[in-house]
Amino acid sequence: MPWRRKPVNWLAYWNGPVNRDTGFGTVIVYCLGPPHGPSCGHNAALRLADLPDWDWSDISAHLRCTKCGTFGYVDTRLNWSEVVDFNKGIS
Repeated sequence: MPWRRKPVNWLAYWNGPVNRDTGFGTVIVYCLGPPHGPSCGHNAALRLADLPDWDWSDISAHLRCTKCGTFGYVDTRLNWSEVVDFNKGIS
């Protein structure tokens, strides 16, 4: 059961359950912490299959940066490089 909450109101967490049927296998999580300093800038890919069956807001509040150690200061993005070939270019 989740017990952490969003640390500050200005963070825009995703809502709803994890949807593992979207064609994406991972999400990229960017650290926005530490809370009283410049953005850490660290990012990492997380496998959707490894996440608990919680709401995205609860998952986000529990994520800890492996570089600076802050909890919850995250910006989660879909990993578009899994579904788009950026090397292909526009034709």
